[in-house]
Amino acid sequence: MAQGFRKQYRRTLRWLRKTFPLRFQVRIALVPDHVLPDRLGEWYTLSDDEGVIRLRKGLSEDVLIETLFEEWAHARTD
Repeated sequence: MAQGFRKQYRRTLRWLRKTFPLRFQVRIALVPDHVLPDRLGEWYTLSDDEGVIRLRKGLSEDVLIETLFEEWAHARTD
């Protein structure tokens, strides 16, 4: 992740947390491509008050942000 994009990514994540809060703690993890070979990202719960969004590291910046939005939406509807 390029330095300028990293700042934009953190700003986007803060905006999501403030504008579309979740009912539980969520952790964002960037994982190697081989961990999610057939998906761009995934959302799953660890417990009643904690969950994880995993995103593939090899995604382009645009696709990474779009996938973050999509997985965040899944987390909000869970």
